[in-house]
Amino acid sequence: MSQKEERTAKLMVDSKLKAVHDDDLSSLLISLNVYDDVCEGRCICHFCNQLIILDNISSIFPYENEVGFCCNTTECILNLMKLGTSKGKEHATA
Repeated sequence: MSQKEERTAKLMVDSKLKAVHDDDLSSLLISLNVYDDVCEGRCICHFCNQLIILDNISSIFPYENEVGFCCNTTECILNLMKLGTSKGKEHATA
């Protein structure tokens, strides 16, 4: 595994919440190897299937070893919070 792949993998499995400034969003997407997919309309919100574009990304998260996206609708953000809570409970009881 290359150093870039190791860094990307660590970003995806680290349980710490990270904030990214809008100016750095493209760099993050590039480091996760999903920038072209977002720009070319190949990514959807995990919760509502809305097309993900640079302007509507609320969250980027690991899901089943892939990059998951959450759009900026209130309902989807709440669903993401519920998903995080349920995953936390699974890890806490395992």
